[in-house]
Amino acid sequence: MTNWRILIFVVFLVHFWVSTLIFFGIQPIWVGDDQFYHSNAIKIAREILRGNFSFDANDVELNSWYSILLGIWYFFGIPHPLWGGVLSAILSAVSAILLFALVQKLGGSNKFAFWTAFLGTIFYPSYVYFGSLTLRDTAIVPLVLGGFFLMIKFLQKPSLITFILLFLNTTLLFGIKAEISMLFMLSLLISAPFLRFRSRLVLAGVALVMFIVIPIFFGRGIFGYKWISHVMQLERIIEHREKYYSYTTQTSAVINVRYDSEKIISSNNLFGYAYSAISAMLGPFPWQMRRSAHWLALLETIPWYFVLYFFWKGFLHSIKSDRIALPFVLFAILLFSGIALISDNLGADMRWRMPGFFALFIVASIGYQKV
Repeated sequence: MTNWRILIFVVFLVHFWVSTLIFFGIQPIWVGDDQFYHSNAIKIAREILRGNFSFDANDVELNSWYSILLGIWYFFGIPHPLWGGVLSAILSAVSAILLFALVQKLGGSNKFAFWTAFLGTIFYPSYVYFGSLTLRDTAIVPLVLGGFFLMIKFLQKPSLITFILLFLNTTLLFGIKAEISMLFMLSLLISAPFLRFRSRLVLAGVALVMFIVIPIFFGRGIFGYKWISHVMQLERIIEHREKYYSYTTQTSAVINVRYDSEKIISSNNLFGYAYSAISAMLGPFPWQMRRSAHWLALLETIPWYFVLYFFWKGFLHSIKSDRIALPFVLFAILLFSGIALISDNLGADMRWRMPGFFALFIVASIGYQKV
């Protein structure tokens, strides 16, 4: 049995086992969104059975393509949380194999790629937990990893097929989580001209085309300006922090920052944003814990500080060579910056930052090989 087959089997087994434990009530942190996607997917499966593929029933909410994906999955199986857990476990296994392939693309041996993917998908607590629920994050992570894999493949050998796959992958990611897709496209667009590959300008052109066409297709305007101009209003940012992603949820760890609503630039807002950004990347910290279950997060944050050492080594090595780390690092920075802007809930932060953590983890794998 080859390494990648063992990897797929073990990752699937672990994530499905966690899904089963959660179904039987062993859930240290309550999420809630998984119940929304589960119930919405049941309604979509019902509409498919009726032959209504417009999903225009009054009780169906189409805020993400993930609901449709899960609904189709329920239609061909059973509308049950454990069946949803099977899909989450499959997507986690896909993430593992993409992580394996990415490390190999960046020069890692077969054995090193196996252990990197194994540790990343099985010993990363947030991913083991959130990646086993029926959440759209289970689809976001493999799509982001798939996007980076196709980016490297295109840089090494540009082709129409790779371009089409990258375009479709990014479009699907946009349908599931538009913000993550736009950050991915922006990271490619900005970093591509600085890479040391012959096809870097072609990649920049590809990123530009995607950044123009995909948001227009979804009605967000060129470069997503309609959405950006809406969400970047100060009152909207405060509404997100204090209503939708607030620390007042009793299950969440606390950042406890309040923005001034009178003006954007103020010492309170700048300090609050900086504190939120540090928390989004390095937290939660001990003083932000409110429940005993929150201390489990230290199983993630403490090892992460050691990973950052290898990340820095990998980043420095990459800057001196092909600079391939740039899009990974830029994507993570943009993601952490966006999270810090709209969220005061560290539980949500730990879930949303997973694609950024994986991006930096890949760079850290370069550093580990060079130590």
